[in-house]
Amino acid sequence: MDTTQFDNDIEDAKAQKEAVMTKLESLVEEYIDTTVRLLGIESPAMIEATVANNPAITEKLGLEKLRELKGKVKDVLTKLPALTREHLNSNEIWEHRQAVPMANLSIVRDELTNKVDGALRQIIGYLGELIVKYGYSRAGGGPNWNVQMNKPPLYTGREFQQTFAEYRKMKTQYQQLMRTLVDSHQDVARLQQVKERAIAKDLWDQA
Repeated sequence: MDTTQFDNDIEDAKAQKEAVMTKLESLVEEYIDTTVRLLGIESPAMIEATVANNPAITEKLGLEKLRELKGKVKDVLTKLPALTREHLNSNEIWEHRQAVPMANLSIVRDELTNKVDGALRQIIGYLGELIVKYGYSRAGGGPNWNVQMNKPPLYTGREFQQTFAEYRKMKTQYQQLMRTLVDSHQDVARLQQVKERAIAKDLWDQA
C-alpha cells in the first residue's frame, strides 16, 4: 500500500505543531525577560522600603552593618537575572514541554499562575535570606517572609502576576497558543490512526 499521502499529511501536522512550539518557547523567553526586568526594578525598592519602614531596626544595625547588608544585596541583585532564568526555565512550569499537553486549558492557566508564583517567591527569597539575617523578617511595615528550614525564605508579599499587566497579557497568549498546540497534537494522533487503520484495512482486503 502506498502511504505517501498519509505520511505527507502527518508531516504537515507535525510541522504545524512544531511552529506552535516555537511560538510558545518565544513566549517563555518573554516571560523570563519581563521578570528579570521587573525584579531589577522592584527588588531594590522592596529592600529600601523594608529598611526605611523599620527605622528602629535600621538604627540598631548602624552604618557598618548597613554597609555590609547593602554590599550583600548588590551581590544578590547581580546574580538575580541568572537565578530568575534558572527557576523560570524549569520544564515543570510549562505545560507545552510535557509529552502530552493537558487539554483542560483553564487548569493550564491556573497551574501556570501557581507555578510561576512559586518560582517568583523562591527567587525573591534569595533577598529574603538577607532580610532575615539582618533582623527584618518580623518587621512591621515591610515585606513578609515565610522562613523554612534549610531553604531560602519565601516572599509572601504582593502578587507580581496580579500587579503587572504584562503577566496577564502573556498568560492569555500562553493559553491561546496552548489551545492551538492541543489541537495540533490531536491532529497528529488522529492522522496516525487514520494511516494505521487504512493499512490494516488494506491488509484485510489482500487476505
